[in-house]
Amino acid sequence: MSEYLKKVAQHLDEESHRVESYLHPSTLAPLIIKIEEILMVNLKQSILKLVEIFINNNAAIKATRNTKKSADIVSSIL
Repeated sequence: MSEYLKKVAQHLDEESHRVESYLHPSTLAPLIIKIEEILMVNLKQSILKLVEIFINNNAAIKATRNTKKSADIVSSIL
């Protein structure tokens, strides 16, 4: 995660230098806001996807455990 944030900072720095070299200074603030928005939204979406995978995997593990417990109970009754 910290590597990603370092890359975000690097991209922001690169864009700042490009603005200084090629664009009017008034474009810097809106550009930085847009870049932060894009890069951080991508990070947020990646985190949410990982959380979803974790939750689904956790639910599958619990379901497997419950199925095994049920099978053990049935076996002990029979």
